Amino acid sequence: MLGTFSVFVPCGKKYIISLCDLCALCGFLKNPRDQRVYKKGTNKLKINQQLENQIISRGKEFFTTIGKEKPSIFNKNWWTGKMMDWSMKNDDFKVQLFRFIDVLPYLTTEETLGRHIQEYFARSESVPAFLKAGIKGTALGGKLAMKVVGATVRKNIESMALQFIIGEQVSETVKNLKKLREKDFAFTLDILGEATVSETEAQAYVNGYLELLDGLAGAQDNWPTLGNADSNLDWGSAPKINISVKPSALYSQANPADPEDTVGQMLERLIPIYRKIVQAGAFLCIDTEMRKYKEIIFELYRRLRSHPEFKDYPHLGLAMQVYLNEADNDVDKILGWSKQQKLPISIRLVKGAYWDYEIVMARQLGWPVPVYTIKAQSDVAFERNAIKILRNHQHCHLACASHNVRSVCTVMETARE
Repeated sequence: MLGTFSVFVPCGKKYIISLCDLCALCGFLKNPRDQRVYKKGTNKLKINQQLENQIISRGKEFFTTIGKEKPSIFNKNWWTGKMMDWSMKNDDFKVQLFRFIDVLPYLTTEETLGRHIQEYFARSESVPAFLKAGIKGTALGGKLAMKVVGATVRKNIESMALQFIIGEQVSETVKNLKKLREKDFAFTLDILGEATVSETEAQAYVNGYLELLDGLAGAQDNWPTLGNADSNLDWGSAPKINISVKPSALYSQANPADPEDTVGQMLERLIPIYRKIVQAGAFLCIDTEMRKYKEIIFELYRRLRSHPEFKDYPHLGLAMQVYLNEADNDVDKILGWSKQQKLPISIRLVKGAYWDYEIVMARQLGWPVPVYTIKAQSDVAFERNAIKILRNHQHCHLACASHNVRSVCTVMETARE
C-alpha cells in the first residue's frame, strides 16, 4: 500500500488546512502565548514582538480562509474534519480510527466492511455521537432513513481512510498523483509498513520502492512544474518526486545493541533505492522512527549523505522528532556535522508519531520518559528548532512537517525575514 502525507502547499491564495487545525488556531488566536509558555534552562523561545504580530496576522488569514468553508454533513470533507478533530481530542477513538485504516484495504466485501465498522465504531464509548448515530443505521433491521444515513457514514469513513492511501499498485498511484499535480499539489510518498520480520520481507520492501521509482520517473515529465519555475524543479528548487523510507523495514534483524551491523545492512539495501532516486532527479527523506533506532538512523543518514557516489547530490533529507527531550542537541549535532563536512543537508522537522509507545516503554522499563509530556512543550521545541535551522539556511534546508497552524505560521514568517 502506498501512503501520502504532508501535502500542505499554498495554492495561490488558497491554503489546504484540515479542520482539526482550525481548533488549534482558535486557541492560538485567543491567547497566542499559550503554546509558548514552556521554558527550561537555555531552551527558551524568544520571538520579537514584530515577528509575533506577523505570525498572528498570518494565522488570522488562515482562519478567515477556513471559516468560509462549511461543508454539509453529507460532504466527505465535513466527515473528515469532524473525525480527525475528534481523534485529536480522544486517544481511544484515534487508536480505533487508525486501526480501521490499517485493515481497510483487506475489507473487500460489503459484509466484512459493514461488520468491521460496527465492531470498531458502534460499540465504543469514545466514538462521537454524530458518528455513532449514523453507524447504528448500518445494522440489519434499521429503519430506511437510518440506512440511508448509515450508508453515507460508511461511505465517508471509507473515503476518509482512503485519503491516507494513494494507490495499491504503481499504475494506480501514478494516475492519482497526476491528478494531484494538476491541482497544484506537491506530495511525499512512502510504502506502508515498518518493521519487517524476515529478510524476504525486507527485500520485498526494497523491490517495491525500486518498482515505484521506475513508474514515477517515467511519469514526471508529464506533470506540470509548480511555482512557474523555469527549470524542471518545483519552485526552481524542489524535485517533483519526493519519497520517504522507514529504515526499520530495510533489515529484519535491526538491533540497537549492534549498531555497526544494523547500519551496514540498512545501507546496503538503501543504496540501490537512492541510486534510482538520483537517476530520477528525485528527493529521498529517511524517516526517524522509535527512539531506540535514532542513533542508527542518524548514522545511516550521515553515511549515505557522505557516500563518494552521492555526496554531490543534495536532495537527501532526515526527519527529526522534536517531541524528544534531546531534540535540541540532536539538531545541533547534525548541523555541526554538516558544517564540518561541508555538505548541505535537509531536515524534515516533525513533532513525532511514537509518543504513546515511547512513554509506555519507558515506564515499563523504569527509565526516564524521553519525550515531552505536555503538547505545548513539543510546540515550543518545534518553533525553536525551526528558527535555528532557518538561521543556518546556508547549511540546511528546512521541510516544515506540521498540521499545527501556529507552527506553520512561525516557519513562514521567520523564513520571510
